[in-house]
Amino acid sequence: MKRFLLSLSLFIFTAWAAAQSPGPGEFILSGEIKDCPKKVVYFSYKDKSGNQVKDSCLLQNGHFSFKGRISEPTFSFIKTNTEIIPDDQNKNIPSIFLERVPMTVKAVHDHFDEMIVTGSKTHDEYSVFEKKGKEINKKYTDSLYERHSRHYENFIFNHRDSYVSAYLLSMVRSRWPQNTVEYLYGRLNDQIQNGSNGKGIKAYLDGLDANSEGRKANDFTAKEVGGKTIKLANFKGKYVLLDFWGSWCVPCRESSPHLIELFKKYTAKGFEIIGVSTEYEKTDTKWREAIKKDGTGIWHNVLSTPMEGTGGGFTKEIADMFGVHVFPTKILVDPCGYIIGRFQGTGEDVKLDEKLKEVFK
Repeated sequence: MKRFLLSLSLFIFTAWAAAQSPGPGEFILSGEIKDCPKKVVYFSYKDKSGNQVKDSCLLQNGHFSFKGRISEPTFSFIKTNTEIIPDDQNKNIPSIFLERVPMTVKAVHDHFDEMIVTGSKTHDEYSVFEKKGKEINKKYTDSLYERHSRHYENFIFNHRDSYVSAYLLSMVRSRWPQNTVEYLYGRLNDQIQNGSNGKGIKAYLDGLDANSEGRKANDFTAKEVGGKTIKLANFKGKYVLLDFWGSWCVPCRESSPHLIELFKKYTAKGFEIIGVSTEYEKTDTKWREAIKKDGTGIWHNVLSTPMEGTGGGFTKEIADMFGVHVFPTKILVDPCGYIIGRFQGTGEDVKLDEKLKEVFK
């Protein structure tokens, strides 16, 4: 009987151990949330195919467990509420770097910023980065953007073999000078460069290179707001400014009055503007309203991606074709169809003015 009980105990322990051991490509995230008034915990991450997975499970006496497949250390979110709350105000939405290992979480409701995660080396690295960022917020009140930028840059520079570095660089790539992103990307080791974030950074840089000064502008066909089909190639012989904007983009629309001045000043000399709007609505209503309100209907306006009722006629987003990730972005194309200027944000409006004075002198 004792031998039978011993064998049964051994079987149960072995089965439990197997249940806690991830299979090939799997992660296991289990933990405890104390004092949680919620009954469900929600979890979001990208699986091995790059698809966004949204999972959930019931809290059993404050305990939870998730299991899934990932291809590499992956950024994830866990939360206990479904209300729409800004991330910086939500006390219960921490981020975790998953790895293909068993990981444990210990947390207290409304104090997720003090969550303890064990088992993931990548998350340990991310925690070091986060801790330094919090220290910057507490210690300084001036130039926080510059201080945090240096913090990001220092971490990426000193952690070339960390998936955290690729994640951080992908977050700031469109805000930093291209040569800075290229340099830091080049420092990452081959494994990190070939990860999902690394490949995304490479695609971003390739997109900028393919649409930089001296490159032939990609041709596209689209229907403008009035229903007429236009093609960039048909503007040969004129200078064309592609204005990438959106009805939701405040800086874009604030720059419209100045663009109107430029258009009226140079249009008689062969200057055209094509407004290329990226919208996030299911219809084109806000796009049309913004054009009417801002008075930008004096030039051509098209949508980067066709929507219901627009009858768009292209297969790829125009913004993607031109490697646009920052709004506003303005790209100047010469009469032969070559890019002669790329201006990102509103801080380069002066450069655009100078370029137009140069070509129309």
